[in-house]
Amino acid sequence: MLFFFLLLASDPQALLKQGLVALQHGQLAEARSTLEEASRVDANNPYVWTSLAETYLRLGDFTKAESSAAKAGKMGAADPVVAHALGMFYFEDAQMLLRKEEFTHAADVLDAGLKLEPGNPQLVLALGVARYGQRRFEDAILQFLQVIEIDPTIEQPYLFLGRVLDQAGPHLSEITKDYETWAAKNPENAKAQMLLAKARLAADARKAKG
Repeated sequence: MLFFFLLLASDPQALLKQGLVALQHGQLAEARSTLEEASRVDANNPYVWTSLAETYLRLGDFTKAESSAAKAGKMGAADPVVAHALGMFYFEDAQMLLRKEEFTHAADVLDAGLKLEPGNPQLVLALGVARYGQRRFEDAILQFLQVIEIDPTIEQPYLFLGRVLDQAGPHLSEITKDYETWAAKNPENAKAQMLLAKARLAADARKAKG
């Protein structure tokens, strides 16, 4: 039995597997200790660091979670599996921060995630929400428009844009065109029809002011 534990302690892959199984079953203390041991045995393994990042996040230790994610990114950003895992981590991290209304911290986290997965619509959307929370409406509008460009079937960016039409400035015509396309493809969607009408009214009011 002693030989087995000595063998396990020297095998980072076995430790990683054991830690992931513990994480999957919600055994966070065991996952943490096992994955920390794996990180000492193989400090350059990005899979260990992404797993540790997720474990720390579930434990509520944001500082260690984000530090582990940063290490994983430096070591394995070119690995699509690592990049995707980190994208999921940063989204989950940001969602927790947004619920706590820590908008600036969330935006920083999402910026890090988008460096790894720049076309991830959920990350772009979440960054728009963070900018909205910061009252940085121009930046929020640009993020929501980007989400629509990436995946026009996602409903949330249309809804958020409806909240900032009075801040739309030069983007109002683009927003209106997006609403027209959305409404045409979803004729039974009352929200799409209402927001299109709202955008057109905003455009009419702007023209009336000259």
